[in-house]
Amino acid sequence: MSATRSSCLHTRPSTQKQILEDVLSSLRKQGIGQGDLVGLCAERSAEMVIGLLGILKAGGAYLPLDPTHPQERLAIMLADTQASVILTRQNSPVRYRNTRPIRFSLTANGK
Repeated sequence: MSATRSSCLHTRPSTQKQILEDVLSSLRKQGIGQGDLVGLCAERSAEMVIGLLGILKAGGAYLPLDPTHPQERLAIMLADTQASVILTRQNSPVRYRNTRPIRFSLTANGK
């Protein structure tokens, strides 16, 4: 596992908890509650788990979106599911239509 992909593993548990709380707060500000569908676009990694936990802790359901899939495929998935919120990495180049992206850092150093 590369240093970038595993950087969350090397942060303190208190930092990981703060990142999770930030994600949870952002989701709640967007009105996410029980049963609301939230797209999660992140590579499979320890950092992705924090995003997943944030969605579940807010009461939402997650739609896994692979950032390596073509933009058109992601657009179809979002249209079919009508997910209005996407949780993604701060530096994600993926763009979405008709959604409210929540971009955040999954790592302690903001990368």
